[in-house]
Amino acid sequence: MDAKPTYTVPDDPSTATAGDGAGLYDEFTPEEQARGQEAFWWTLRTLLRHRWLIIGLTFLAGIGSIAISLMLPVWYRAETRVLLPEGGDSSMLSMLNEVAPGAAALIGGSSGEYTRYLSILTSRTLLDRTVERFNLVEVYETTETEDPRGNAIKMLIENFEYNVALDFDYLGVAMLDQDPERAALMANFMVDELNRTNTRLTAANARQNREFIEGRLALAEAQLDSAQTELQVFQEQSGVLDVELQGGAFYAALADARAQVTELEIEYGALRRQYGDENPGVEAARDALTEARASLNTLQSGGDAILPVPMGSLPEVGRRYANLYQEVVTQGRIIEVVRPLLEQARFQEDREAKAVQVLDPAIPPMRKAKPKRAYIVIAATFSVLLLACVFVLARAWWRIHAAEIAQQLREA
Repeated sequence: MDAKPTYTVPDDPSTATAGDGAGLYDEFTPEEQARGQEAFWWTLRTLLRHRWLIIGLTFLAGIGSIAISLMLPVWYRAETRVLLPEGGDSSMLSMLNEVAPGAAALIGGSSGEYTRYLSILTSRTLLDRTVERFNLVEVYETTETEDPRGNAIKMLIENFEYNVALDFDYLGVAMLDQDPERAALMANFMVDELNRTNTRLTAANARQNREFIEGRLALAEAQLDSAQTELQVFQEQSGVLDVELQGGAFYAALADARAQVTELEIEYGALRRQYGDENPGVEAARDALTEARASLNTLQSGGDAILPVPMGSLPEVGRRYANLYQEVVTQGRIIEVVRPLLEQARFQEDREAKAVQVLDPAIPPMRKAKPKRAYIVIAATFSVLLLACVFVLARAWWRIHAAEIAQQLREA
């Protein structure tokens, strides 16, 4: 006899598994399934019974949305695309990096150009010029408001768009307006104002930079002249021209003098022991030793032309000379670094660099940018369709349960 599979509903529906053959509706009782099917068919019958009302409301909504969308003002969008330069101060930074490696990194490069130009475009000064140039107080009809110019600027900001395309390295400046000619003129005007404002700011910055470098160069030259004068006076007073060179010659002469004294002392002692003090040879050796000792004393006391400084004062003289010489070398190096920067700063000040290069100037658009009438009609029609269905179902449900709800409220 063939065995038939059986299925026992567990007490906890959550313990049923797919391997037991449990379906999706096994979690519901037959009564619940029946009520769900009844509600579904009741909803369908209600919608079909009032289909003409739903269709009528949807049709009217479609016609109304079409009429309203046709009455909305048409806006046009004109866009100009501009290219940003590689960096106005790149030559200055490269030169600074050559003469002083690491300094250019402290100053920074041109990574903030987009931010700089967008700050100019969205500045109140530029927006105010645009409002004045195109009489936007009248165009935007803000004359009767509390702050006509401020409200015109706010509306201009709402109609102004910019797009930074980092992948293709360009900046898009777009303007929305009901007049296509004015939209193109406003977009081009804002780019022109961007160049004009940036040129003015760049010139002011270059002038300040040039004045600062000139001041620093003048200070370095004055300090160099003072150090050279002080070194010259020190050399004249001490007779030291080059401590290292003169010191080497001095110690060599001192060593020779000491060696000669030692040699003569040995020779004099030997002759004296052999011949006595009255021997002419001994007297000649004694005179030679006395002369050698005098020469050694002259060297040690600074009386020789090789290094006319006493040995006891030599460390102080050397330190003083080293400080003065180091100051001269330092100021000379500063002048070597600053002088090319000054020439570059003068070049930057004289140059009239534009902020951006216009790739595509704005032209009057032929097609409108908004309103999107198709989107408006579809959204309005679909929304009214859903609301009509909800209204029909809610009204039918209320008619069925109104008496019951009223009875429960009275009993409560």
